[in-house]
Amino acid sequence: MLSVAMPVLANNDDQDLAAYNRQDYTTAFKIWSELANQGNAVTQQNLGVMYEQGQGVAQNYQQAVQWYQKAANQGHAKAQGNLGYMYKNGLGVAQNLKQARYWYTKAANQTADEDARENAKGHLETLK
Repeated sequence: MLSVAMPVLANNDDQDLAAYNRQDYTTAFKIWSELANQGNAVTQQNLGVMYEQGQGVAQNYQQAVQWYQKAANQGHAKAQGNLGYMYKNGLGVAQNLKQARYWYTKAANQTADEDARENAKGHLETLK
């Protein structure tokens, strides 16, 4: 079974990930929000996961899509795959299989992140 959202990633300081892992979502959200607003793609992806899953914030697919989009536009493979998932399933956006394929293909073509690449390839297979 393919995952809904690719997992949260650590930033330079493990304090953020430690807070997230102990389910101190308020602290993780505070740290990541500041960094995400400065353009940090990793933390933008992480905020997308928090909004998609409703972790420490009200579940909000539109907000998740906005954060995934910001990170995906910077080439973040996990965010690209997550954005593909949102389009495939019409979560926070109108369902659009063309956009889903586009973002899954971008993620699948990444060489740096094998997990994201394989996850995206699996999702692409379901769109055939």
